[in-house]
Amino acid sequence: MLFDSSRAALIARGNYPHLELWSDVSNSNHGGTIRFGGYDNGSSGAYKSWNIGTPGSDLYFLDIGYGGYNSNPHAGIAGLGSGYGYPGAFTIMRFHNNGNVGVGNFGTYGNGDNDPDYKLDARGNGRYTGLLYLDAAESLNLYGIRGRFADEYIHLYNKVGIGHPNGWGEGRVNTGVYGLSTYGGINIAYGYDGGATINTYTKINKNWGGGDYGAEAFTIRGTYPSITLRNTGSDSKWLIHTDSSGDLRWYWGNGADNNDWSNQITFYENGRIDAIQFHDANDTAYYLNPAGSSRLRNLYIGDSGSDWSDPGGWGTVLWLSNAPHAILRIENRNDAKQAVVYSHQGQNPAAGSGGNYDFRLVRDYSDRITLGSSYITMHTHVHMGYNSLDYVNQIYQETGGQGNYMYANNSGSYGSLRLTSTRNGWYGIYFDSGSTLMMNSNETVST
Repeated sequence: MLFDSSRAALIARGNYPHLELWSDVSNSNHGGTIRFGGYDNGSSGAYKSWNIGTPGSDLYFLDIGYGGYNSNPHAGIAGLGSGYGYPGAFTIMRFHNNGNVGVGNFGTYGNGDNDPDYKLDARGNGRYTGLLYLDAAESLNLYGIRGRFADEYIHLYNKVGIGHPNGWGEGRVNTGVYGLSTYGGINIAYGYDGGATINTYTKINKNWGGGDYGAEAFTIRGTYPSITLRNTGSDSKWLIHTDSSGDLRWYWGNGADNNDWSNQITFYENGRIDAIQFHDANDTAYYLNPAGSSRLRNLYIGDSGSDWSDPGGWGTVLWLSNAPHAILRIENRNDAKQAVVYSHQGQNPAAGSGGNYDFRLVRDYSDRITLGSSYITMHTHVHMGYNSLDYVNQIYQETGGQGNYMYANNSGSYGSLRLTSTRNGWYGIYFDSGSTLMMNSNETVST
């Protein structure tokens, strides 16, 4: 024992001085030890100790341990600590003869093999405050990582690639500056209903998958799949979605960032389409525009019982069909007058007015016949006929404007009554040669 109240020293001097601690004991945990100790206050009482030691046999490790307030110089070596009657003692670092270094509570005492498995094997939490360079291609192999910025944010700088199987560093040319690329698929917000934001152009390079499940270029899947287009320039929005009925609906609304919607277009599973308006802006196809003009080739209107056929050579057809009747009603909304054409079960087809007012037949928008409540007014060239077995009544205007004829038999060549505006300078009723005037006994004729 060396004792000096000031600075005791053990000195070995020579060309190759050395200090040897050689163990002869067969102990795989404890052998030679160097102990550092000191009292907590003064030269007596409680103390703390640090120990450096190796096994007594097969010296494959060297431990540095904290011995605490324990007299055993092996406390903190090979895991000898609180669990074995040495409170506060534990192994801090182990150097292994394979070159690995372990930091943490290593030790084999009563625990079997507990050696560092890597060049630097740290067990427990750690911190490195400087810039750490890792030069290997595969530099980190870990279970999880968490950011240290506010809200546990983690920042990966510049270009980040994930999942390329052809080797480390592959995929660099496929990753944009400050971008992220994945060799395989990406699953976003699969367990938390968090929004994903894309603030740039998006391209989808995918060959047509034929509609096969999992092979589509773009899929939105869910009980209410939808896509919304919110236009901040026009302060409006469109929503496209399918609901539980399976129909595809298009909604529009004022305001880019609210929930004001109105259904504009619906595509049904059976092929039906409902729309407030359909218009071909280029006027190259068929369209319906309630606010303007509409163009159709053939229009069929009716219920599900109608069985349409190809109009063939009849040209353009407007066909209204229903049971027991169908009607075409044309109304002037200023005075609510209507023209109607209709067909009713058990009746002949009819045309006329839709109210108690006159109905006119015109040519080139000029009157020809006016059907009133108590009279018929005829203009210019008008034919009226009633066919029976023995006669035809006709009213006919003579060519050249000489007068109007009403023939009294079916030949139309004699027995006529001419009502003329002028004939040889006089007005009246003119009888052709061979005609007979028959009158009742109380009637007279003036000449």
